[in-house]
Amino acid sequence: MDQLTFSEAGHQNKKRKTRSEIFLERMDRLTKKDNQWNFGMKAYIGVGDTLGLIHSIDTTAANVHDIVPASKLLHGEERKVFGDAGYLGIQKRTERKHRKDVSWFIAKRPGTRKKLDADKLKTEKIKASIRAKVEHPFR
Repeated sequence: MDQLTFSEAGHQNKKRKTRSEIFLERMDRLTKKDNQWNFGMKAYIGVGDTLGLIHSIDTTAANVHDIVPASKLLHGEERKVFGDAGYLGIQKRTERKHRKDVSWFIAKRPGTRKKLDADKLKTEKIKASIRAKVEHPFR
């Protein structure tokens, strides 16, 4: 029976990975947008509506849906929540159903915005102008 040291045991029976094996391992971290594959991270911030100050930050892999880290961005005392179309349906999720005192202002998808009348389109523009405060820290 052969005896191995810890350093030798770590390399025994290990072969070098091919490029395709490495690519397939990383596929779960890739996401496709506008017919282009992206590899990386997304940053999320929670911003107060009065002063525009950041109160929470979170990051995820690029393939994680925007609605998943949303609970980490809410501090629990907000009365109004504004979000882009990626957050549609957030108020229906089980972890937020108990929040009856919150008004959710989530943007409509671009395809449905085309079908809106003038009054509802104006409402969407107001939502977008308020959400634009969140973009300020990224400038």
